[in-house]
Amino acid sequence: MKFSQRCALIMSGGLLYIIIAGCMSDHSVARDYYAPSLYEDFKTISRLPSDQKTVKQEAKKVEEIKNKAEWTLPDCVNLAIINEDQLKIQGETYYQTKWFFLQALATWLPSVSLLNNRTSYNPTIAGTYFDKNEYWLNVHQPLFNAGRELVGVANAEQLSALRKYEFKQYRDILILAVADTFYQMLERQNELDALSALQEYTSHQFEMVKAREEAQVAQHKDTLLAEASLYDIQARMVRTRNLLNNARLNLQLLVGVPLPQKFIDSLALSELPEDNQSVLALALANRTDIKIAEQQIKLAEADVDLAKAGYLPGLNLDWNRYLHMESAPQSSLDWSLVLSLALPFDNGGKYGVLQEKYSKLRQANIAKERLLKNIQNDAAKAYTDLQAIQSDIEARAKGLAAAQETADIVAEQYKVGAATNIEVLFTKNVYETARIALDQSKTDLKLAYLRLKFVMGLLAKEF
Repeated sequence: MKFSQRCALIMSGGLLYIIIAGCMSDHSVARDYYAPSLYEDFKTISRLPSDQKTVKQEAKKVEEIKNKAEWTLPDCVNLAIINEDQLKIQGETYYQTKWFFLQALATWLPSVSLLNNRTSYNPTIAGTYFDKNEYWLNVHQPLFNAGRELVGVANAEQLSALRKYEFKQYRDILILAVADTFYQMLERQNELDALSALQEYTSHQFEMVKAREEAQVAQHKDTLLAEASLYDIQARMVRTRNLLNNARLNLQLLVGVPLPQKFIDSLALSELPEDNQSVLALALANRTDIKIAEQQIKLAEADVDLAKAGYLPGLNLDWNRYLHMESAPQSSLDWSLVLSLALPFDNGGKYGVLQEKYSKLRQANIAKERLLKNIQNDAAKAYTDLQAIQSDIEARAKGLAAAQETADIVAEQYKVGAATNIEVLFTKNVYETARIALDQSKTDLKLAYLRLKFVMGLLAKEF
């Protein structure tokens, strides 16, 4: 087998291996792209996230969720991951980096070119007319390029990791936004249901007070107080209904499809860290923004290495196989081997580039230090917020129990004429307000739990 044939065979086999390896690695994109509950449905997808096969699989999953009578938070999260356009853009950016290493390797592997040179000599200048048409095969192999090829391959891997972590960070932010909107909607719906029941009860009491006033058993001020209470509840219902509609609109925008009428809360709280230091340790181990900062430092270090490599010489080997020659005089050579050495000269530009890269490396290290300080603060706040809400729930539960007992006592007194309608109405209002506040605190606890998971870098594992 000739040398040129061996070169072509080695190059073809190497490229085929790289392409196959790249295609096999596409499944890791699916693992990073989808939440765990969705990955089982999409783990066989090899092109993400806008390939036609992926789109069909996603459409099937969307219809499956849409056909449910009641949606849960994981349903909403999965729909948002499938339909959110910016997440798709982030996913495509990550997917593109899976092929950067091919581009980096291309500068290291030999290149084959078919070259042509056609020259016409003008007889008025050269004295005789001569038309030369030559073509030859050139194989160019970089031998030493100051390590730029190795740095380029490493950069491709680091950039792929950076884009993966950036995508995961955006995905977690999206999940938290869906959860926040989901629980806002549930909170307003529960409040509206409680106010509707209270309105019905207050309206009934108002009619009874009016009747008692007409019978000259109750005073006019009692009727006015009952009426004022009724209008206050109606005003609260208008405000709550508007907030509920806004929350539904925001959730529909996030999930990308029309919403059902009913939602259920299926989130179960898992065991939490015992102290703030445990939260911080998990955050430092799992946060994607820390990994992003670390990758940015690695890329900055690689840029410094590349800038340094600009001072080093380059060595290249060229093999030429002459297929047709018309040189004058006729050459007897049918091939040539050329070894070339390139010595760079710095006019000041390379030094300026190197200093710029050093500065960017220092910036990346400073940014990481600042991020670590912010994470320490976030961990402390998220943990104390959760503890405060748990204490708030305990206090509100005791308050609700007291309000319930008071309402029961007043109701019994009303039966024997020892309490008025206004007292019954007042105690009922206090009870319902306490119940609404307790329900809101329980919703706040779910959100605080998810925010704590976000701070620890574990949010996606909840879905």
